[in-house]
Amino acid sequence: MQGGMLLHPIIERELRVALRRRGALKSHVKTALLATGLVAFFLMFSFVDKSQFWGRNLHKFLFCIGLYLALLPPLRISAELFSEERRNQTLELLYLTGMNSGELFTGKLFGGLLIASWDLLALAPFLAIPFLSGGISLDLYLATLACFPALLLFVVAIGVLASVLCTDDGAAFIFAVILIVVVSFAIPIPFNLGELLTGKASFASTWLCLSPAYGPYLVATNFSGATPALFWTTIGITFLWAFFFLLLAALLLKYNWRTILQPTGQTGWRGIFQNWIHGTPVWRISLREYLLWQNPYQWLVQRDRRPVLLAYGFIAVIILLWLLGWAAWPHYWLNSATYFLTAILLLFGINYLMLLAAAQRIGNDRRDGNLELLLTTPLTSSEIVAGQLAALRAQFKYVRLIILALFLLMMLAGLLNRSWNGLAIVSYLLLWSGLIVATLISSVSGLARVMWVALNTARPIHAVYRAQGTPFVWVLIIFNLRNIRGNFLGTAQFPRGTVTEFIFILIFAFFVIILFAGRKSKQLSDAAYRNLIIRYLHEIAQEPIPSPNDPLFKKWDMNQPFRSRVGLPRNFPLK
Repeated sequence: MQGGMLLHPIIERELRVALRRRGALKSHVKTALLATGLVAFFLMFSFVDKSQFWGRNLHKFLFCIGLYLALLPPLRISAELFSEERRNQTLELLYLTGMNSGELFTGKLFGGLLIASWDLLALAPFLAIPFLSGGISLDLYLATLACFPALLLFVVAIGVLASVLCTDDGAAFIFAVILIVVVSFAIPIPFNLGELLTGKASFASTWLCLSPAYGPYLVATNFSGATPALFWTTIGITFLWAFFFLLLAALLLKYNWRTILQPTGQTGWRGIFQNWIHGTPVWRISLREYLLWQNPYQWLVQRDRRPVLLAYGFIAVIILLWLLGWAAWPHYWLNSATYFLTAILLLFGINYLMLLAAAQRIGNDRRDGNLELLLTTPLTSSEIVAGQLAALRAQFKYVRLIILALFLLMMLAGLLNRSWNGLAIVSYLLLWSGLIVATLISSVSGLARVMWVALNTARPIHAVYRAQGTPFVWVLIIFNLRNIRGNFLGTAQFPRGTVTEFIFILIFAFFVIILFAGRKSKQLSDAAYRNLIIRYLHEIAQEPIPSPNDPLFKKWDMNQPFRSRVGLPRNFPLK
C-alpha cells in the first residue's frame, strides 16, 4: 500500500500471504457459487412442492456447509499463524522492528480471523432464504447466525494456542484437533454412554451446555426438545472457552518470546518446569558423558525428552479416564471388557507416539535443512540411523515396561472379579498373550519404515499414516464396547467360555496373522529400510522438498525413493 499502511503491518502481511498462497479470494467465490447453485436447485423444487419442507431441507444443507467452513479452513489457517514464525526463528527479527508480543499476537489473530471468515461471510446472505421462505423459525435462524461465529472463534483460539506451542504445522493441526475433541466431547460422551449402557443419563442434561458441540447439535436438530435459552447459554460458554484459550495463547507467546530473546536460566516454578521438560543439569551432563563419545547423534536425539514425556502423559490420561469410568459406574466397570479396551488404547496410542517421534526427528531435520548440515560433519549415514533407532528404543524402554506391568495387573484383576470355566480361561489368556506379544513386537518394528517415508516426504504425520496403514484398532474398540454394554446390561460377560466363541477367537487370530503376514510380504524388512536410508540419505537431503500436492504421492511405491526427484535412480537393488 502506497501513501502509508492502512492496516496493521502483521494483518497486511497475513492478507498478502493468503492472497498469494492460499487463494482466499478464489475460495470465497467458490463458496458463493456453491451456495447460489444450491439455492437455485431448491427454488426449482419449490415450484413443484408448495410446502415449506424445501426451506427446511435447504437450511440443513447450508448449515452443513457452514459447519465445514467454520471448522476445517479456520483450523488449518490458525495452526500456521505462529508455528511458522517459531520454526523459522523469525520472532527475534520481528522484535527488532520494535514490535512486542502483544502487537504480534493481536495482528496475527485479527489477520487469521479475517482470512478464516471470508468463506462464512460469503455464505451468510444465503442463510436468510430458508427463514424468508417460512421453512425455519426466527429462533432457529438467529441461532444459526450466532452458531457459526462462536464456532469460528473457538476453533481459531485453539488453533492459535496449538500454533504457539508447536513448531510443526502438522503437529499443531493434530494437537488442535485433539484439544477440540476433548473439550467438545468430554461431557457428551459420558452422558450418551451412560444412556446407552444403563438406559439413563449419569447427570443432568444442562451440563451439556459446557460443550461447544452442543450448540451446533441443537441447531441441527431444531433444538431437539430443548429451549432457545439453553442454546444461548451454550453459545455464551463457547465464547468464554474461546477467550480462555486466546488468553492462554497470548501468555504462552509472551513467555516464549522472552525465553527466545533472553535465554537466561529460569528460577522458581519456571526453572522446575524447564528441568522437567529438558532434564536437570546433572541428567544432561551424565547423558552427554555416557553417549557423546559413543554416538553423537544418539545423544542429540535422546536428550529431547518431549516424545517420552508425551507418552507418559498419554498413559496418565488413559488411567484417569479409566478411574472416571469406575467412579461413574462402580458396580459395572470392573470387568474383562473394560480391561481389554484400556489395553488396546494404551498399545496403539504408544505405538503411534513412538512412530511419530521417529518421523518427526528425521522429517523435521529434512525440512529445516538440519539434515544436510549434519551430513557435513564427520557423522556417517550409518551412525545417524543407528543413533536415532537406539535413542528411541532407550527412551521408550521404560514406557513399554510400564505398559506391560499394567497389562499384567489388568489381566490378574480380570481373573479375580468373576467365575470361569476352562474354555473361558483359555480364551482370556490367549487374548492377553496376543496383546503382550504385540507390545513386545511393536517396540522394534516399523521405526525404520516410518523414518524412510518421513525422509522422502518431510511430512511426519503423513509418514506415520502412510507407513502404519489401517490397524484393527477401531474394529477391536467397537467389539469391546459391545462387550462392555453386555456386561452393563447383565446379558453376558466376555469371554463366556463357549465352544463357538473359542472357535471364533481362533479364526479371528488366524485371520489377523495371515493379513499381517501378507502385509509384511509386500513391504521390505526393517533391515532393508535401514539400508535404503543409509544409502540414499545424502542424495535425498540435497534434493528440494516435494510439494504435498504432488499427484505422484498417491502412486508412490513406499519401497522406493520418491520418483519426482531427478537425482535418484529409478531402479536400484532393494536388498
